[in-house]
Amino acid sequence: MTRAESGLLEWLRKGYHGEMDYMAKYDTRRTRLAELVPGTLRVILARMNYIP
Repeated sequence: MTRAESGLLEWLRKGYHGEMDYMAKYDTRRTRLAELVPGTLRVILARMNYIP
């Protein structure tokens, strides 16, 4: 288990996801994407600050 994964699970355990039930529904699949989408090798992520 990676540090990011254990941090996510702790965050979920503390209920910090509020009403975002989908966060808990996919728990470790957010850090192990091949479990979410079989065959996944890489993920390209882009981020944009929507409050400039």
